[in-house]
Amino acid sequence: MNILQRAAAPTPSFFKKLRLIGLILTTASGVLIGGDMTAGVVLEIVKHLASVFQYCFLSQPGFFQAVAKTILP
Repeated sequence: MNILQRAAAPTPSFFKKLRLIGLILTTASGVLIGGDMTAGVVLEIVKHLASVFQYCFLSQPGFFQAVAKTILP
């Protein structure tokens, strides 16, 4: 597969989820650094991020096997 074919190929779902988690963490860190946050709001953000992590990685059976098939040749 050359570079042009790879660029035109669809993005695997694992990397879409990884991108989403990265965007969420970047947004949360920007809010924490840039804003005046209270402890309660920070706790709610952490709870939400934990639930997103749980949904993306732990609730889908066979997720890690699918990731291994995607990453490994």
